[in-house]
Amino acid sequence: MNDTVYNSDDNFSAAVADEIIDPEAMQNFEALADKVGMTHEQAQTVWNWMTEGAVRLITESKKKLDDHRAEAEAMLRREFGASFDAKREKAAELVRRFGGEETLEFMTANGIADCPEIVSFLMRLSDVLGEDGGLAGEKRVVFSSGNRLKEEIARLMAEKAYMNVSDPGHDEAVRKVYALRRRLCGE
Repeated sequence: MNDTVYNSDDNFSAAVADEIIDPEAMQNFEALADKVGMTHEQAQTVWNWMTEGAVRLITESKKKLDDHRAEAEAMLRREFGASFDAKREKAAELVRRFGGEETLEFMTANGIADCPEIVSFLMRLSDVLGEDGGLAGEKRVVFSSGNRLKEEIARLMAEKAYMNVSDPGHDEAVRKVYALRRRLCGE
């Protein structure tokens, strides 16, 4: 029956039909058609109708998925503007770094990478993680103005740990001051 499916006059893609037709399902259908007494032409007509429906469903689903992907990307491009491509790549690198290539492939295959809320979150997270390279593992303190940064730098520099090179907390205090100075200078 499979040979005649592709010779029908109906408009559907043989390549797509090949992808969705399970040979075992086709054999089961042929056995059922014989059991209920269908002629070859009747069985062929029903088989073509089922195959065309499956192809139509897959084609429509693919179009909806493509439309959703395009809408999600357009939304993210509006949100991030000219920096979209760079930020998306940083987010992909973040996933690769902490989850490996398999995680990125999983997210892509399962539609997670098409969810604008998740992609936006990862893009913002990659920005935040990239800001203070010298403060890995530290909780980030947000300072809203240059004056607040200067106050925090002065407070840290006045601490015993910063002043005494032999203090166990000295290196950490120096790293904090350095990071705050970099932020103050816009680095």
